[in-house]
Amino acid sequence: MSDLLRYSSHSECSICLLEFPKNTHIGVKTLSCNHKFHLDCINNWICNYNNSNCPICWRDDIDLEIQPVSEKQPLMFETPYGCSKGAAEQYCLDYWRIYKLPTTVFRMSCIYGNRQMGESDQGWLCHFARNIDRPITVYGDGSQVRDALYIDDYVDLCIMIVENKDKVKGEVYNIGGGPNNTISVNEALKKLGNENISYSDWRPSDQRYYVSDLTKIKADLGWQPTIGIAEGLDKLKIWVKSQV
Repeated sequence: MSDLLRYSSHSECSICLLEFPKNTHIGVKTLSCNHKFHLDCINNWICNYNNSNCPICWRDDIDLEIQPVSEKQPLMFETPYGCSKGAAEQYCLDYWRIYKLPTTVFRMSCIYGNRQMGESDQGWLCHFARNIDRPITVYGDGSQVRDALYIDDYVDLCIMIVENKDKVKGEVYNIGGGPNNTISVNEALKKLGNENISYSDWRPSDQRYYVSDLTKIKADLGWQPTIGIAEGLDKLKIWVKSQV
């Protein structure tokens, strides 16, 4: 990585150099060589360099396994866009905490499906599906991984939240397809049939890996996705063709 890695202390991540949350190990990954990292930092390291070596000592006998991201992962607002979402989330939580206005926060991953008019910046799976015969520009090498949730499952969850609002008020949930419904950009392009593809530079702060840990929402409401990524993309392709 860089020389900064050599000088980090045990109280801060050796990749981003930000301090770990105090009095908790949540969101922190400690390797068998005793080097510690923020979970999202080590996830990105694995995706970027595609190896299982510790980025500090380069030991190659460590089982580095990418983990889904839970609600307890410390937040890092990497862009103004991220800051705006973080501020809105905090408003909702504080209105519940101070005024008891019943609010629930969803931190959503990739939601896709019928009737989505996806563009390059939002709704990327639908954007690919609607532009099969048009040029597509991929920022980075296309290895970025996301979890994807089909719209029918998301609507079912929203109804469930309203019906159980007293149980979930003041709560935060990571919502997406989860570890069983992950897909990379390149895999999605191949699955949807895009062929006119070009690659450009990585965008600043673009995450290489994000997959939602659904443990909390499943425990609180018993919800989990029912439509897999392969079935969902097939449904999306059928809908897009029906619009031509």
